[in-house]
Amino acid sequence: MNADPAGASESPLRVVVVDDHPVSRRGIISLLECEDALRVCGEARDRAGMLNILACETPDLALVDLSLGNDSGLDLIRDIRSRAPGCRILVVSMHDERLYEDCVIRAGAHGYVSKSEGPDGLIEAVRRVVTVSTS
Repeated sequence: MNADPAGASESPLRVVVVDDHPVSRRGIISLLECEDALRVCGEARDRAGMLNILACETPDLALVDLSLGNDSGLDLIRDIRSRAPGCRILVVSMHDERLYEDCVIRAGAHGYVSKSEGPDGLIEAVRRVVTVSTS
């Protein structure tokens, strides 16, 4: 049994993964599914797909890429914050963290991790985002 990234929570956290690259999305989902405390409840390739998910799901955590084809991940972050204010948001992107971290935090995300971090770095970032108290 894997450690619970959310602490001592009994029910798994519901997670949505938003990435326009199917291979990246599938890889992230596979990593998350190895964590007992997480349950992937949806996936989307773009902003419209995520908005459709939010119409019927209330995820605890959204992993969002900044580049979503023709859509902006920053706009999606703002959408998530307005439609699901309790949802934690972790940006998972190939873009340089030094250039984008402040922008994503200002948009309402709770953290940023580079896709170059690898599996352990992603899981650690998830742990940090879900254990930080919402204020």
